[in-house]
Amino acid sequence: MFKHVLIPTDGSPLSKNAVKAGIGFAKEFGAKVTAYHALEVVPPYAIGGFVPPSVLEQFEAGARKLR
Repeated sequence: MFKHVLIPTDGSPLSKNAVKAGIGFAKEFGAKVTAYHALEVVPPYAIGGFVPPSVLEQFEAGARKLR
């Protein structure tokens, strides 16, 4: 029935549980698994004005540490 399962994750403890469940689900059906992880992009104008590139780099570095 299912041939391919997409499992999105943000790296949080809750999503790690969901990944395990998704893999188990895929195994039951003999399906392939594709995991997807993305970081939220903060546009340079998101905070009500222009954000310097150095601040955006700090946001990205912090987000990568959390995953």
